[in-house]
Amino acid sequence: MSRTSLFLIAGNSATGKSTLVKTLLKKSNLELARCITTTTRPMRRGEVQDSSYHFISNERFQSLIKKQAFVEYATVFGHWYGTQKADLETLLKSKKNVLLILDKAGIKSVLEIYREAMLIMLTAKRETIKNRLIKRGTDPKEIRDRLSHLKEERELLPMADLVIATDQTTPRQVAGQVDAFIHHIVT
Repeated sequence: MSRTSLFLIAGNSATGKSTLVKTLLKKSNLELARCITTTTRPMRRGEVQDSSYHFISNERFQSLIKKQAFVEYATVFGHWYGTQKADLETLLKSKKNVLLILDKAGIKSVLEIYREAMLIMLTAKRETIKNRLIKRGTDPKEIRDRLSHLKEERELLPMADLVIATDQTTPRQVAGQVDAFIHHIVT
């Protein structure tokens, strides 16, 4: 990459990562593209195949691991998630500014390969996260699991190039801050 064009979006569950990316893709004047994550988890209400995620079977995911098709992959709350090398490289070669949503392990793996990537962290208080997960219709056991992992994602904060607390901000405000940050970096 001749300039920083890869922006990693991280944060705990329900901090607004997917909402941020959707808002940026709709509202930003910057040339942005989202690298779509591949997952084995079930599709949620409102999600679309090959737009929200690449939803695939566990068997297909394991086959891709064996073929070394991923830049990074991990199991999260019992489901596999990964970024396919071909998808990411195609977007980077297109000269677009690429947005990639990752967890802690994925961030570290991608930063080893793409050292110029910038890390944007979204945070929220525990109670905010819990309320958002309940509103989303998340299973109570899964809520407990996700809340028990809050500290892990927060360990990335010192590595972040931009940190935004999403408790008291609208998705549009968060997107505005991130859009300004990306604009500053790429121009």
